[in-house]
Amino acid sequence: MQQADFVTIYTSFNDLNVVQKILPGIIAECRRTDTALIVHDCSNKHTEETWAWYRAQSEEHGFFYLFSKRMQFAMTRNMCLRLAIEMYTPQYICMLEDDHGYRTGAIDALRAQMQYTYGRKSPNGLRYGLYSLCPDCWGDQFRQTCLDAGGGHLTAHPDNPPWMLGGANSCVRCAPTSHWEAVLKGYDPDEYPISFFQTKNLNLRNYHRGFTSMYVGGGSLVERVDRPGAGVAMANVRFDENFTASDRRSKVQLP
Repeated sequence: MQQADFVTIYTSFNDLNVVQKILPGIIAECRRTDTALIVHDCSNKHTEETWAWYRAQSEEHGFFYLFSKRMQFAMTRNMCLRLAIEMYTPQYICMLEDDHGYRTGAIDALRAQMQYTYGRKSPNGLRYGLYSLCPDCWGDQFRQTCLDAGGGHLTAHPDNPPWMLGGANSCVRCAPTSHWEAVLKGYDPDEYPISFFQTKNLNLRNYHRGFTSMYVGGGSLVERVDRPGAGVAMANVRFDENFTASDRRSKVQLP
């Protein structure tokens, strides 16, 4: 077992071009801060090229990687979460989607805020429990309702709905390991690659335990690559925010 107080989990799928833009900055920030990195890829296109690139990077920079057949987003992150705890016994764990990464200073800032503000009352009345770097993915409505939490950091306005007030988008989610285990309890597996069902429930668990989120650096410490997505999960015909695809109440039509 190796010891690391901070572990980054980076998961990717079918977008080597984006990974090649984002991952080098993550590697550099992890090396600069002497923290651990776990990478998982389950691409089913250009697999050999993608995995060969990852292997070369791992040999050069020493991070831990896993390759697999395509897995649910929730299963991937839960597996890597348990692996991170088993391998490194960290105090803090941060999960990144493949189009989001770190700018220099991001890990130090996240670690400092988790150390000094975790469990403390925020301007919206809830305690800080979940941390992010990216306030932009919620959209304009959320950005306009942010309050300054001091030092350029942001937190949600109390008028936001509970799932916004209590959490962060899944592009960057960071918390103390104890919070992942006791409050967030991982992602909820269902029958979709990724859905609002999986991601909203973490935010609701955070909220119902009295916690909110902090956006460390107010967006200045995150590296992003803009690319077309699958759309908002609630509005996409492939997703259903309440039921799994096999449930007769679901609006998703099975083939």
